[in-house]
Amino acid sequence: MVRRRTILRSGGAVAGGLTLPGFAAAASDEASNRPNGFLATDGTSFSVDGESQYLAGTNNFWLADVRTTRDEVDAMLDRAADLGLNTVRTWAFCAGRNGHCFQPSEGEYDESAFEHLDYVIEAAADRGLRLLLPLANNWGAYGGMEQYVEWSETAEEHDDFYTDLETRRLYRDFVEMIVTRTNSISGVPYAEDPTIAMWELGNEPRAQTKGVDVLGDWIEEVSGFIKCLDPNHLVSTGIEGFYDGDGDDWLRDGSQGTAYVDHHRIDTVDACSFHLYPDHWGVSPEYGTEWIEDHVRDGHERVGKPVYLGEFGIQVDRNANDTRQQIARRNSIYDTWYDRLDELDADGGVVWQLTLKKRAQYDDGFYVFPGDDRTIRLIERFANRMDAESGRPLYADRKRRRAGRD
Repeated sequence: MVRRRTILRSGGAVAGGLTLPGFAAAASDEASNRPNGFLATDGTSFSVDGESQYLAGTNNFWLADVRTTRDEVDAMLDRAADLGLNTVRTWAFCAGRNGHCFQPSEGEYDESAFEHLDYVIEAAADRGLRLLLPLANNWGAYGGMEQYVEWSETAEEHDDFYTDLETRRLYRDFVEMIVTRTNSISGVPYAEDPTIAMWELGNEPRAQTKGVDVLGDWIEEVSGFIKCLDPNHLVSTGIEGFYDGDGDDWLRDGSQGTAYVDHHRIDTVDACSFHLYPDHWGVSPEYGTEWIEDHVRDGHERVGKPVYLGEFGIQVDRNANDTRQQIARRNSIYDTWYDRLDELDADGGVVWQLTLKKRAQYDDGFYVFPGDDRTIRLIERFANRMDAESGRPLYADRKRRRAGRD
């Protein structure tokens, strides 16, 4: 296979309309809102400049999609900031997908997609928000690991992504492109931008056929590679938190090829990631509460690192006759889960996902829309609690942020 590494130059600024110089001027005016100091670790806590910090956030995977407009980016990040959230998790990956991507074909990169991510980073910084950025997808959406497998002449199935020399090279090349990039708007290298809170190796990586040891070797290799490229930022796995032999059910028996404790003990992994979806996993919300308790305890006591719940959700069918009852059930569960995260001194919770009404056509049942007032109040309350428990507020207060935009 001929190795290609081509940059497709865009014809102008990112989709959405404003010119890059105009945005740069606005960002300069808002400089006081920008995150200062890199998110770091201090034992089992996150910290910034030596002060403990807690993450309260939302997932919005679509922000970094090149087809998302600037207006949509701004509206979503305004919502997050106005509720007091300090963290947004969005995809920093896309492979294939008919050309609307960071890497539309093997070794070929689309500069306009990278410029769009530049805008997302600057828009987050302008509002005092930090970003969690996964670098690959276990699933098929946005190309995923299987796209790398398809590009390789020597890989055949999903888990070859972790062992095949060509897929590993393609992934590392993409990671290097992202991690060593300089923002075209601010002129700040990504590796020197505190707006990025953490790199995640992937979104929910699993190795169901290759097994725990293979995934562990991959995590060790890639996390070390990122640390060499960028010693300033934290690195985590992005895994869902499945255990390896710590129980009899499929979430704990090692069948998913992940080992929550051992994989996070790797020296070049800084924090413990886990997710929570009882409706998808076929378990009860009460099991979900135990899942939180187990992961926070094991992350702090057995691994000795910060622990954050990177995704969680309870599904609501908005076309059902009992939608209100379903939302009320969701609120009760979220209330319990947020309380347990707080009581156990978890280091963060990032809901899937607070979003815009115009995204309704994409609703997967887990979206929290404007008008879901009770759910929104729970999200805001958790953000306020995390801010109050930080030694120093991680971001500027909401009133000053809003005043700066008006």
